Amino acid sequence: MKIRSLFIAAGVVAVLVGVSAIAAMWMATAAEDHAEVQQQRAQQVARDVAGLVGVTYVFQRERDELSVSEWKRWHANIARELDAAGPQGESQPELALLKDAAARLPVLFDRALQTAAAPASDFERRRRDQAFELLLGDTQAMADAAFRWSRNAGDARGDAEDVHERVTMAAIASFGLLIVGLAVLGVRRVLRPLARLTAAAEALERGEPVPLFGSTTQDELGTLKRRFDAMTLALQRRTDELREAEQRMRKITDNIPVVVSHFDRDMRADFGNLAVERVMKRPVAELMGQTFREIRGEAVWAIAKPHVDAVLKGQPQEFESFVTRDGQTRYFVQRYVPDVDANGEVQGFYSVSFDITERRQAEALLAESEKRLRDIADNLPVMISYIDKDERLLFLNETFSKWTGLDHRATIGKTVADAIPAPLYAQRRDHIARALGGERVEFDIESSAAGVARSLHNLYLPDRAQDGSVRGLYALSTDVTEHRRLQRQLAALARTDALTGLPNRYCFNEQLAAVIKRAHRAQAVAALLFLDIDKFKLINDGHGHGVGDEVLREFARRLLGQVRGTDFVGRLAGDEFVVVLESLRAASEAEIVAGKIIEAINQPFATSVGALKVGTSIGIAIRTDGEVDGEELLGRADQALYLAKGEGRNRYRLHTP
Repeated sequence: MKIRSLFIAAGVVAVLVGVSAIAAMWMATAAEDHAEVQQQRAQQVARDVAGLVGVTYVFQRERDELSVSEWKRWHANIARELDAAGPQGESQPELALLKDAAARLPVLFDRALQTAAAPASDFERRRRDQAFELLLGDTQAMADAAFRWSRNAGDARGDAEDVHERVTMAAIASFGLLIVGLAVLGVRRVLRPLARLTAAAEALERGEPVPLFGSTTQDELGTLKRRFDAMTLALQRRTDELREAEQRMRKITDNIPVVVSHFDRDMRADFGNLAVERVMKRPVAELMGQTFREIRGEAVWAIAKPHVDAVLKGQPQEFESFVTRDGQTRYFVQRYVPDVDANGEVQGFYSVSFDITERRQAEALLAESEKRLRDIADNLPVMISYIDKDERLLFLNETFSKWTGLDHRATIGKTVADAIPAPLYAQRRDHIARALGGERVEFDIESSAAGVARSLHNLYLPDRAQDGSVRGLYALSTDVTEHRRLQRQLAALARTDALTGLPNRYCFNEQLAAVIKRAHRAQAVAALLFLDIDKFKLINDGHGHGVGDEVLREFARRLLGQVRGTDFVGRLAGDEFVVVLESLRAASEAEIVAGKIIEAINQPFATSVGALKVGTSIGIAIRTDGEVDGEELLGRADQALYLAKGEGRNRYRLHTP
């Protein structure tokens, strides 16, 4: 019998057994559920009857509307539960008694209700007592019947549960026996033969000799065994052919000066020539079966992984790698070639490695030397470049990028005219031409690049060949901006009053001489105002020199606020100040300015000791026609100042001849 027919028959039997077991379990479950419902209903009726008995006693004692309504409510609950219990049947005599008693109770209750609450005679009293005895008797009988019904319902539920349990166990046993039977059938007819076939296939994959089955069984597995025997014979013939081809290939690869290996799709080595042993310092047989990562290590794996992934997708790869053994590193050009079968599927890849160690060592020595020179050049605070005879930039250090904002690497190979802005090239064009003509050139320029202005000192040195011709020039540019700034700062400090920030006497002498010359050339009016602070010594003596300094600084600030931006304001010494006015139309304009100054100074000075009242006296000297030097003009202003003080201070006076 064929395996498929056998399993179809077994399946039919399993379905029949399953359907029978499910039907039996369903019937047992339905009976158990019905018994449970009946038990719950019987228990509820028993509780309601017990409540009715209690309410009946209350009614006998109270006979009020509340006890009457409660009695009727309890009776209605009992009647509803009994109606839901279904037909009485012979198996439920207690249910029949309960229904009969429930039907009689309303009549007995009405009789008891009609009797007098307070009997007027013995007859009426006996009539009332008899009515209550009948009502209580039937009610108590209902309670007894309800108890028996509840007990019988519990017994019926227990019997139903026993039946359900037995049916369930029988169903489980049936299924168990069915499964065991199917398992035995499957093991004997399918699994054991398949296991033998699997073991033979695995042995065949490992290259081990496999005996032929020689099966004559006329079923599916018998056919499969005969086909397996035919495949085994074909594979053995193919294996012999491949072994001969491999031996020929090994002889070839073992005699070429490159490293050749092969990895399967799982990246495990399955071939390597003798060069592999020389490079890896390990026998080839020891490496076979190991993964690429295990053989080459993590460092090389990190480099090779993207190339391995690509070649396994059918893409040839070429890149550089290395091998480190016994403290020595050798470098190789790696070529990965995909191994594609007849169906176009990649089964692995060939690795061909060319030793380039000596070339890399020479390149490393050269690169190291160049790096040392580059590191030195890049860290000098000098912009260094090399310009050939065609004005192409062949070398630039990092300082070029920092100063110009241009990438020095991207600038290499461009001409100077193309590499830098036109204004910068114009500054250097003639100097470059002189240096390429063989002249050592040294010059200073003010240059602005990348938003920064710099003062540069430049040196161009011609690069001469052995025959004396100029091949190019070395250009060195030094930033002297800070040096020039310090020079200007020192010059400014020599002309500035440190306390007030105003020009000092040295600067005043220079400016006054220049104003006199301009006034003489233009035949214009100029004026000199000589000021001091009234009673300044009292401020210093009374409040200290710190407050005196505050007054001097504020005095200077107010002076600047009352003159034009082109006018000169300076401090000579102590509390003495000067104002030089030029390009005046008349002497009266100087008097107007003096009046404004006095008005501004008379406003209270805010100091650290509070507000102080300050005054000033001013002497005015006018330069009109004729030759007059600064010293004479200052003397005239001093005389006018003396007059202003003599007249009571806090005023101005104009010098008159």
